[in-house]
Amino acid sequence: MIATVPLGYRAIGNGRLIARRVNARRKTVTYHWRQDTAHPAYLTSLVVGKFVELRDRAGKVPLHGYVPRGREAQGRELFRKTPAMIESFAKVFGYPYPYPKYAQSTVFDFTYGGMENTGATTLTVRALLTPEEALDQTYETLISHELAHQWWGDLVTCRDWSEGWLNEGFATYSEVVFWEAEHGRDEADFARLEQMCSYLVEDSGDYRRPIVENRYRYPSDIFDRHLYEKGACVVHMLRATLGDAVWRRSLKRYLERHAFGAVETSDLRRACEEESGRNLTWFFDQWLYRGGHPELKVSREWDEGSKALLLSVEQVQEPDGVTPSVFRIPTILELMVGEKRLRLPIDIKERKETIQIPLPSKPRYVALDPEHDVMKLMDFPRSNEELRFGLARSSFALERIRCARELAAYGDQAAIGALFRAARGDRFWGVRIAALASLGEIGARHSDLVDRVFDLAKGQKARVRRAVAWALGWIGGDVALKHLKRIVATEESRYNAGLALLGIARTKRQDAFEILRSELGRESHRDVLKQLIFDGMVALKDPRAIPVLLDHTRPEYRNEAREAATKSLGKLGIADDRVEARLIELLRDPWFRVRSAAARSLAKLKSPRADAAIREALQGEPMDMVLGAFEGALDELRAGR
Repeated sequence: MIATVPLGYRAIGNGRLIARRVNARRKTVTYHWRQDTAHPAYLTSLVVGKFVELRDRAGKVPLHGYVPRGREAQGRELFRKTPAMIESFAKVFGYPYPYPKYAQSTVFDFTYGGMENTGATTLTVRALLTPEEALDQTYETLISHELAHQWWGDLVTCRDWSEGWLNEGFATYSEVVFWEAEHGRDEADFARLEQMCSYLVEDSGDYRRPIVENRYRYPSDIFDRHLYEKGACVVHMLRATLGDAVWRRSLKRYLERHAFGAVETSDLRRACEEESGRNLTWFFDQWLYRGGHPELKVSREWDEGSKALLLSVEQVQEPDGVTPSVFRIPTILELMVGEKRLRLPIDIKERKETIQIPLPSKPRYVALDPEHDVMKLMDFPRSNEELRFGLARSSFALERIRCARELAAYGDQAAIGALFRAARGDRFWGVRIAALASLGEIGARHSDLVDRVFDLAKGQKARVRRAVAWALGWIGGDVALKHLKRIVATEESRYNAGLALLGIARTKRQDAFEILRSELGRESHRDVLKQLIFDGMVALKDPRAIPVLLDHTRPEYRNEAREAATKSLGKLGIADDRVEARLIELLRDPWFRVRSAAARSLAKLKSPRADAAIREALQGEPMDMVLGAFEGALDELRAGR
């Protein structure tokens, strides 16, 4: 690729820089980039701009970061862990970084967070954070995701987009791989839990489909939470099923065999079967070619006569042609018998089965899949005492989180005491957050907890202080309101201040709306504070929000605030001629996310003019992801008739 640009500009492309020639007379500079290995055409990249170059190395691989002048310190922080990521991925994947250099360019007005162009990733400039913004946001996962694509998507590329999980599922799970190497097992498991929840929200609220699927209305439809987050969960379950060593050898075999080529799911399956010596057809069939996940109803009883635990597991998911009636679930049953911890492998293969486990005495604690490796929903009632034991003693953060959340249903003094101990002293912040969430729910029934909950913010990370604000919002009342106002006034994290404002809205106090409106002038990264204020106004259902939201759809505001205001006009649910007229105008807004939000809001409001307006806008819409939003809004309008 040869690009001639004005002096002072840089041209960044794929591959190696062969030559850079300055033409002083014409005041231009010509860059010659050469990509020597085969790569997909859609990953060809040319970025041109006025950049400062930041250089580093990962072993023998030269690293180049490109940022706007004046943003060098933020760029160094953003790219700081790239060498460690390359080292970690090469070790886990069993294949060295495959290209002669790695460049990362930050650009304005980028549609996505990042794009994994071969050896030359493009990133949004929004990823360059000030220290204050870094309290609320990290782009470490974005950096690791796009870098991981250099193996998953660039070195080996899905043969067609129905197989896109081989690109996106693996890159998304690679975020967890590096998170574990850099931050430890608990942090990685929590990131994996967030991925699982993201998929479950889409599955329960929007639609269900197999991951490998070639039916879609628009190409962008395939890039959903099934492809990314569920795909990542499947990669993790494959790792748990094979064991770490075999999983790594399988990835190495797969990459070495198909390097610089196109792949299908069957190629991955063959590599795993060859390394493990096992038939894995069942795994790939149920998790990739079928949809859904197990929904388990679990119970147990102790038979004193035979000295055995009887564990009953029933799969209650509804078979619907997409979802299997039975999933095969190899997992672990963890028991605490006296002071002895037992871990027993079990393999669930029937829709309903009872497993008999001889034991010397009744176990004081039982956990099915304590590491939460299996993507599932599970109803497994356990006693107050057992949950308190699990919260205090389980080795696994996700199991302690589950125990903390399930204790909210009890809400007695024993449960409250256990939750306060966890919120104050658990070694992992994610468990502290879960305990605070449960205390918030209990506090709605026990308002005397409010001061004790507020005190838990002292000395905690921003993420835990955020949970304190959330809990106070659920507890409500005058004392909670006082603490929430204090958080708004003193909290250095804008996101936490926004959650406190949302909590103030939930109290429904008379002055809540004016408090929210008074904070609209505060700056925050990607206008997260404004977004939470708008959520608070929606919660209040106050008509005074209409002019505020309409005003924030104007082009003078940032796109994030404009999109949030447009969505909130629909969520507010107040029919108004001004709202309808403005939403129809926004169907042709320059920012594609605002156009999509306008269509969805018109559908929510069941606007009489919405159908015709959306159909008209649809005719001239160039972006298929917006076309998908328009079609979805029309479907919603038809369903509501």
